[in-house]
Amino acid sequence: MDQILFGDIFINIELYLSPKDLYELSCERFNNIISDKCIKNKVIKEINMRLRHNLEDNYDEFIKIMLKMNASIVGSFITQCLLDETWDGS
Repeated sequence: MDQILFGDIFINIELYLSPKDLYELSCERFNNIISDKCIKNKVIKEINMRLRHNLEDNYDEFIKIMLKMNASIVGSFITQCLLDETWDGS
């Protein structure tokens, strides 16, 4: 089905952009539209999506333990989420 969009299409494509895409756009033409909060929210969504994919049924328990222990995820996992990449062996 064909659709015609009027106005700013950014809200329609934002869901399909990676954190890296958003950051690159924020440095160029769309810098007045894309806020740090927008990028942060997208990074959080990307992290949760990858955790769900990697942990499958253990995701909820993992999050519960992380919150209980006040733990943080650091390192290459976060870097890969930011860059929208997957590295072999990490």
